[in-house]
Amino acid sequence: AGTAEKFARTTLRTGILTSREGAQLLLDLGVALRLQRKRSAAVTEFTKAINLKSLTPAGQAESLFDRGATLHEMGQVPDAIRDYSVAIALVPTFASALNNRANIYRLQGHYSEAMRDYHAALAASAAEGNTHPEYAYYGLGQIAEAKNDKPLARKEYAKAVAANPQYDLAKKRLAALGKALGIATKTMEAHLGRLYARFGVASRTDSRRERAQRGADHHLLLAGGAARARLVPNPVPRVSPASSRLGGVL
Repeated sequence: AGTAEKFARTTLRTGILTSREGAQLLLDLGVALRLQRKRSAAVTEFTKAINLKSLTPAGQAESLFDRGATLHEMGQVPDAIRDYSVAIALVPTFASALNNRANIYRLQGHYSEAMRDYHAALAASAAEGNTHPEYAYYGLGQIAEAKNDKPLARKEYAKAVAANPQYDLAKKRLAALGKALGIATKTMEAHLGRLYARFGVASRTDSRRERAQRGADHHLLLAGGAARARLVPNPVPRVSPASSRLGGVL
């Protein structure tokens, strides 16, 4: 991250970049600073990129999302909601922004708003950025538990595990609810088998490579753009490969 920061600053000083190239590099610089936990400085660079107004709508939404996620990490929740909301207005199928905003609403007890955002994230196709639906399913499970609807919570967690069999948070809640509801292990295994087929997952014994291709653990926040890493505001950092985007669950 330190090397990326130096490269970005050196390139920006040359003055040979177009406005859009400069904005993109400012965005990359903000990410590098964020990885170094220099969050205030990162917000400054994200703001510069946003204020240039030279990025595509998708690029502008990404900048707003990155600034919002950083503000979220800093505890500036109202400002984070504002940036997520503007990003969603620009790209309504921005699953990461939808998931992160839903997480905030859920923790605030605004369940209707949270459910709306989780369902919108699930409606986004994989091509539009929602390659990890497990986070929205988990969030819906959390809301169901908060409403003491354990059967519904179990169904949502089962969908999360079916989408990503390595998603430990959902697996733990599913197991705990299974015991609470007295559901036999074989019955749960059969139900998960049907869900695995629905999500195109061969089994929980898939190879390590196949699991990696489906996406990492619940701490990864994948964000679009050229080979850059992201941190999650939900609640610990995660790093992303290039050209992918994901919203985690608080």
